[in-house]
Amino acid sequence: MTRQVCVLLSTYNGEEYIRTQLDSVLNQEDVEVFLYIRDDGSKDQTREILHEYAKNNANIFLLEGKNLGFVQSFWTLVKETRDYAFYAFCDQDDIWDKDKLKVAVASLMENKPMLYTSNVISVNNDMEVLKEKGFPFEGVLSYPDALQRPVLPGCTFVWNNALHKELQKYSGPQVAHDWTTYIIASAVGKVVYDTKSHIRYRIHGNNAIGVESFLGKVSHKMHRFIHNDYKNVKSDIAQAILDIYSLDEYKQKVTMYFAQYRKHPSYFFKLMHYKEYRNLNFIFLLITRKV
Repeated sequence: MTRQVCVLLSTYNGEEYIRTQLDSVLNQEDVEVFLYIRDDGSKDQTREILHEYAKNNANIFLLEGKNLGFVQSFWTLVKETRDYAFYAFCDQDDIWDKDKLKVAVASLMENKPMLYTSNVISVNNDMEVLKEKGFPFEGVLSYPDALQRPVLPGCTFVWNNALHKELQKYSGPQVAHDWTTYIIASAVGKVVYDTKSHIRYRIHGNNAIGVESFLGKVSHKMHRFIHNDYKNVKSDIAQAILDIYSLDEYKQKVTMYFAQYRKHPSYFFKLMHYKEYRNLNFIFLLITRKV
């Protein structure tokens, strides 16, 4: 039986790469693709290209609007799509292997909210491989760890209808749409990880995080800290999870400690019971009340 997958793509000034990506999504094997695209106020020829593809493909649905930023643009798609068996995030500048969605949905057959993610092979504009493992983390984060850090890109994410219904409940703060998705999946369901890559993750000037140097990462973190970009958003996200979802006792406790450590100093020490939080970076952010 062919499985239906709703692919969610947010575009912005993507004329250089969008045709190649659209072709790779439309050419997926053994699944029925429904491609929902929200253009986030492009100023180049992206919208014209999208209208061209929508005219020739009845399974493409376009949403256009003002610039919201990629997080809210993607989350608008999450909120406005429903009634498909599976869903997937899609970036505008990657290339998918033909079996990407087929492999993912085969891993999501349990009767519970489930999220699939995978390794990525990073490439340059000439499709030359830069790294066989585009991101350093491999595996599944524990729930406490998921609250404090993102590790894998949303372009690998595929999930089932049960998780989609949970995502649609969320209306709290966000750092990134994919991190929110990972946290919710970890909170109320199950995350599965594929060691193989089924995607070519294109590295260029606008998304070089995948190959950022150590010094670049340190500089980026210092800039965020100095300019107060953290703004307690992690603990605010935890509070939203606490308010919206029914959690088991273990997750309820760690979420409460994480969300309310500023109000209850004793929760700082309770957080130290979890090995995931016993690292200098996180402790420093806790002490300076930046989490």
